[in-house]
Amino acid sequence: MMTTTIAKILTTLIVVLGICLPSAGQDAPIADSQINEQYVLEIGLDSTLQIVRDRFYDQNFVDAIQLGQLAVSIAQDENDLKNFVQISSLLGTSLSRTGDQDEAKRVFTAALEAATAQGDKRQMLGTQIDLANMYAQQKEWQTAILEYKKSIPLAIAEGDKTREFILNYNIAESYLQLGRPKQAGSFIARAEELGADLKPLYLAGLHLVKGWHLVGIKEYEEALPILEKSLSTANSQQYVEGQLNSYKQLSKAYAGLGQYDKAYDMLLTQQELESEQYEKEKIEAVKEANAEFKVKEARRQVDVAANEAQFESAAARQRSLTYILIAAGIALLVILFTQQRAAKRRQLLVEDLKAKNAQYLEAKEESEKLVASKTALFSKISHELRTPMYGITGIAGMLQSDEDIKKRFAKPLASLRYSADYLLTLINSVLEMNRLDNTEMNLPRTETLNLQEVGDYIVDTTRFIDPGKNNKVSLSITGLQQRHVMGDSAKLSQVLLNLTNNASKHTQEGHIQVVMQQVHESDTHVQVRFQVIDNGRGMKPETLNSLKEERPAEQWELTASGTGLGIPITRKLLQQMGGELSIESSWGNGTTFSFHLEFVKAMQVKPKVVTNYDGCLHNRSILIVDDNKINLMVSKKTVEKLGGNGVTVASGEQALEQLKEKQFDLVLMDINMPPGMDGFETTRAIRNMNLSVPVIALTAVEQHEIEERMKQSSMNDVLIKPYKEDHFCEVLTKHLVNDSNSSHVA
Repeated sequence: MMTTTIAKILTTLIVVLGICLPSAGQDAPIADSQINEQYVLEIGLDSTLQIVRDRFYDQNFVDAIQLGQLAVSIAQDENDLKNFVQISSLLGTSLSRTGDQDEAKRVFTAALEAATAQGDKRQMLGTQIDLANMYAQQKEWQTAILEYKKSIPLAIAEGDKTREFILNYNIAESYLQLGRPKQAGSFIARAEELGADLKPLYLAGLHLVKGWHLVGIKEYEEALPILEKSLSTANSQQYVEGQLNSYKQLSKAYAGLGQYDKAYDMLLTQQELESEQYEKEKIEAVKEANAEFKVKEARRQVDVAANEAQFESAAARQRSLTYILIAAGIALLVILFTQQRAAKRRQLLVEDLKAKNAQYLEAKEESEKLVASKTALFSKISHELRTPMYGITGIAGMLQSDEDIKKRFAKPLASLRYSADYLLTLINSVLEMNRLDNTEMNLPRTETLNLQEVGDYIVDTTRFIDPGKNNKVSLSITGLQQRHVMGDSAKLSQVLLNLTNNASKHTQEGHIQVVMQQVHESDTHVQVRFQVIDNGRGMKPETLNSLKEERPAEQWELTASGTGLGIPITRKLLQQMGGELSIESSWGNGTTFSFHLEFVKAMQVKPKVVTNYDGCLHNRSILIVDDNKINLMVSKKTVEKLGGNGVTVASGEQALEQLKEKQFDLVLMDINMPPGMDGFETTRAIRNMNLSVPVIALTAVEQHEIEERMKQSSMNDVLIKPYKEDHFCEVLTKHLVNDSNSSHVA
């Protein structure tokens, strides 16, 4: 079989690498009494390696195994990796030849682990090949292929073309043994590239597998001259295994061409040669069987000696048992006394722990009450501050849309709108800091987002933050092939806007650049570095240090250019998304904010639908319920501007009266309307009238604070004041998809 081919080629490899192989019978056998640790230490590991190699090639596997086991143990103790690996190679192969495949595998694996641990690629290569050869000799071809393939990168890294040739050759032969000639083709081609200058024995093997491959794919005519070369080289080198396989494949090639007389001649010659070889191999088999018997006998003697030593040890233990029992009795008394004292001490500790737990629970309860009070306070502040701001921004917007008023009061109106927007930003920042502290309410959403669109939106928005400063704003995307990802578009946009807003405040007639750069990509994920870079005035060292200290929000101060809360909010948002903010700046040289985020790739991307909301409420009848007259006016103007008909009432009771008398397509419902019915009670009353009209909450309260009550009252949706006009249209039209939603008795 071709396993002999592998062994022969590896033997040649050892010669090529300069390892001297002594002739058979060079040294006399070592006496059993002489094979011990002291003997190995006296002659040294290098000499022991030579002796083990001599015994292996003399097929004296008993001495090779006994001496090899001692030498491997000593080499391991002395951390001599080279000798450990080379002796393990001979030891493992000897064990394999005597039939102990499990122990051989253990030896090879231990050598491979040692070489890997020290990063010695040359030794790793040798042991990996040994392991693969063992599987090949057992005809476990598929496993052998896997192990050979692991070795190829090591051979390439070492620049060892001889071993790379052998590995490709062995893989090709293994595939041919499995009857898979097509898979062998590429490895034969690579072996042919590497084998141009090799010795005749290698060329014989190369011609053989090449011809064998051609026979396998039924290219018989092309196979004949190559197999003839293989046979000629094998004859000149007295390479019997090559001769046998060459005759066998030539017989198949002639048969494939219909030349059965020649096929028969080749087959007859092969059988004659096999008969001669059988006699030789029978002698070798007897030697190997004898070696296996000797190994087993040596192990049996070791076991007998171990049993005798164990018996003597048991007798000694029996003699000392009495003394041990006496000592154990004394120790038991001491332990019982110690445990009694420990139990009393443990009782005291348990009582102390219970008292401290009670104190902790009391403090925890008090803390939870404080948190609940804080949340309630901010909820109240949210409503009380945002409600008048809704009126201010709404009226300012209406005044600015009137061209006559805008011409006369352009500057005062712009100032009013700026002041209102600034105050709203401050309110939202304070409330945002409180909201972000509750992580359960602010887990990042997972939605499909387009990083290109996010970047474009940030750039367009930043250009209008402070147009008087004449800053150039640009977007740079580098190496980012996958731009559709799964993430939280709102949080990412808020982070980038906070950073570009900061850059705009400190840059005059400069350049603000938003950068997105791919850092790493796998089949399912992509990691992106985001940067906001400006060439503004930069930061002084004390300012930069204060930013890097990540002070709590209550220590931030209002400045002439902002609330001072943008960076803390940005940090919190990034923490929720798994990122961390980094700041680099120096006075006079601008500032760079950067962070990394990892996204899951979006596998299916839905096309974006662009909706025109002009006249979105065409001839729709909308009932507006709010106890604030200014808010009623703003909401009605908004509805009418979008083509709808708005009817206003100031309480829940009035809303019910209107719904009894008229039909409405939709109801905009304020939540807080003291002292009468609130929005939830009014909605429940509407549902009790069997009306299916959509009810949209129009409130300054955060959505997460009212979600549960909305479900209980059967409200359809919510709009947070103040809102954007397109969002207002989007929410209302979602519930006005057809005329069947108008207020009628179900």
